[in-house]
Amino acid sequence: MKLKKITTNTNFDEILAIRNQIEIRKQMINPDIINTKTNVKWWNKMLMSRNFEAWQIIFDNKVVGVISLIKRFSGWEIDIYIEKEHQNKGVGLQALKKVIKSCNHKLLIANVKPNNMASQRLFEKAGFIKMLRYEKKLEVKEE
Repeated sequence: MKLKKITTNTNFDEILAIRNQIEIRKQMINPDIINTKTNVKWWNKMLMSRNFEAWQIIFDNKVVGVISLIKRFSGWEIDIYIEKEHQNKGVGLQALKKVIKSCNHKLLIANVKPNNMASQRLFEKAGFIKMLRYEKKLEVKEE
């Protein structure tokens, strides 16, 4: 397993194919399928920011996932997704440990949905501590 820094020259089609897998979308904050134009626009915007870093996860010379860091108020939020056929094989844990070892950030935060037990186990194996978090979804009133 190796990590390859994502740049504006990256092939975003490979990343989009993984991001749009049904099992992965279910665990995302926004479960909707992403179109190519939106995907490329989002990546180009994020890659221009000093508050964002991302890597392709490569296993057997194939892109199998993405791991990213984005600066939030109190620390850096870490996000990882691995294509279905490579989940539960240790690839995500290897990638997570490499990023943790190489980054200079003082606090990493993983926001994991309560029903995503696999991600909870992954972050716990990497030394993350589970914290209590409350959320409230608000309805946006259209005028």
